[in-house]
Amino acid sequence: MRLIRQFPLKPLRTDEEHSEAVEIVGQFIGRKLDGGAGDYLDTLILLVNEYEDKHHSTEGTPAPQQALRAIKEPMKRVQE
Repeated sequence: MRLIRQFPLKPLRTDEEHSEAVEIVGQFIGRKLDGGAGDYLDTLILLVNEYEDKHHSTEGTPAPQQALRAIKEPMKRVQE
């Protein structure tokens, strides 16, 4: 619940909200997370990816969400 109070899970609408969400994701990269925190992080990553797809995607350039997806995969293995 602390995470949800700190940064509620809702669609990201501004670059500022996006930056804050990316910062939170970065804080949890490589850490072992319990189920609730892992679910929160997974959902936050989806929201970041959605925002980036809508507002920052450029053709021919790897999108930041691809990096987040690559980071997320090893994190899933750590949680299991």
